[in-house]
Amino acid sequence: MTQSLLESDEPISNLCDLMDRELPATTIAEQAMEIGASYLGLENGHLTNIATETDHWEIIASTDPSDGSFPVGRVADLQTTFCRHTFQRDGPLELHDIRSQGWEDDIAFETHELGCYLGVPITVDGDQYGTLCFVSESARAEPFSETERQFVELLVRMVECKLERQQYDFAYTRGNKLIDLFSRILRHNLRNNMTVVRGRIEMLTDQLEDPRFDQEDLTAPIDELLTLTEKAREVDTVVRTEFGMENISMVSLLRNAIAELEDTYPAATFSLDAPADATVFALPTIETALYELLENAAKHAGDDPTCIASVKTETERILITISDDGPGLSDQERRVFQNAEETPLVHGSGLGLWMVDWIIRSHSGTVEVSVTERGTSLTVSIPRPLAGKDPLTKPQSGSY
Repeated sequence: MTQSLLESDEPISNLCDLMDRELPATTIAEQAMEIGASYLGLENGHLTNIATETDHWEIIASTDPSDGSFPVGRVADLQTTFCRHTFQRDGPLELHDIRSQGWEDDIAFETHELGCYLGVPITVDGDQYGTLCFVSESARAEPFSETERQFVELLVRMVECKLERQQYDFAYTRGNKLIDLFSRILRHNLRNNMTVVRGRIEMLTDQLEDPRFDQEDLTAPIDELLTLTEKAREVDTVVRTEFGMENISMVSLLRNAIAELEDTYPAATFSLDAPADATVFALPTIETALYELLENAAKHAGDDPTCIASVKTETERILITISDDGPGLSDQERRVFQNAEETPLVHGSGLGLWMVDWIIRSHSGTVEVSVTERGTSLTVSIPRPLAGKDPLTKPQSGSY
């Protein structure tokens, strides 16, 4: 930024103060354009949304009142506006004196009879959105200065940021509502109905006493669905609950998890190899992730599995490896950690592993999978921030 622009400290300060406020993007735009119009000595500012495929031009924010020439909600044919030129440019269209600059024959002048127009194209998240314009019925005596151009550019970039934030918030809210809807359907409607169906199957097979109808074979798919609904509930809790960072002992965490799993899977053999001082500053959800990996090994590594949890500490990270001697993690389950998203091949079978990946990414960590003839090893790597540095508590990937 040049020194000449910095000399205009009051309007810039007013803009910065405005951008710090939690207001709708259109309100921010209107107040920013009021500052801009005053600074430029022009009558009005308006923000437009443009659809070139239909030549639709609409004002969505304006400093003009409802009875003015350019109020909010006014629509027009794009081809009758100066914005049709602005929208095709990389920079501003500056017409300080439309007549003297040779634009008096343009249809936009014939339609609106403006004396002055300054318009800048607006992009939101990389897509063309519309324009931000300052206009007056009378012409300006002097062309726009470099300082004024820089000020308008700053104003436009600020408005673009607010519009992008509004677009993100809308998509995030809409996504959460869809998640809520499907979560309720999965956890309540499906679970309740499947429980009823399971009970009736048991009753019918007991009454029939026909060896052709094996109760366990008939109810196994239902039990899988019920397990899936329970896992969905667990994922929903992990994703939605706000946790605080804390120092966590890996030894205590893994010992507790192993003790619980030994009761659930008595045929499995567990062992732990970890230094007593192995700690990490992390979210409590790390326990859920490691428990899931241990349980996955005990459940799917065969009839008499051996599951080993080992921990290695380094200066900048801690490594937790969960190994088993089973047949190995399938290709579709490995894709959960490779793609960080639910694919058509993974479906619900990777829901628990997806949760693990989400939690580890929440710690800016990674999960590496190694499958050999001897079994599967999953190594979780979590950064160990130096004193005074806060670890990231949100996923870096946009997949979530």
